[in-house]
Parts: sequence; structure tokens; C-alpha cells
Amino acid sequence: MAYMANAPTKPDPFPIFLNLKQAAGIIGVTSNGLRQWIMKGKGPPIYRFGLHLHRIRKDELLEWFETKKRMPNAQHNNRTSRKSVRLDSII
Repeated sequence: MAYMANAPTKPDPFPIFLNLKQAAGIIGVTSNGLRQWIMKGKGPPIYRFGLHLHRIRKDELLEWFETKKRMPNAQHNNRTSRKSVRLDSII
């Protein structure tokens, strides 16, 4: 079976859902930082199951994170002159 890099993918019929702590651990940020991005509308898509049960699909989290890593330097809020750039300044 040949691998096609840009082949359209079907949605996963059984997606993996993560809680905020798990999702934050995968992308290397704190759960509070991820929560702030979500509240500001700058985070990955979130699914609410009831009043307090929030989950993030793993595939959507990784896709969202990859798009944020590829942003040009002009969109880093002019804070790239520092030696290390905080992730929340990118998003």
C-alpha cells in the first residue's frame, strides 16, 4: 500500500478525547495556559459533555498545534527578540 502525503483522510469514527491536563501535557504547556487560550477563543476546538466535562480531540489538538508552530515571525507579537519565546505570545 503506497503512502500518499496529501491524501484526504476520513474522520476517525472513534476519536480519542483528552481532558485539559492530558492535552496540555502533549503540547508541553500547563493546563491553565491551555484553558486561557480556549477561553479567549484562541485554543483548539473543545467539546462539552454536560456542565463540567470538557474534552479535546487528540487529532484536532495536534492539527491546531501544528498550525500555531508554523506562524511567521511577524505574528509573534514582536517578542521574538528574546532568546526564548513563550508559547502564549505566539498564540
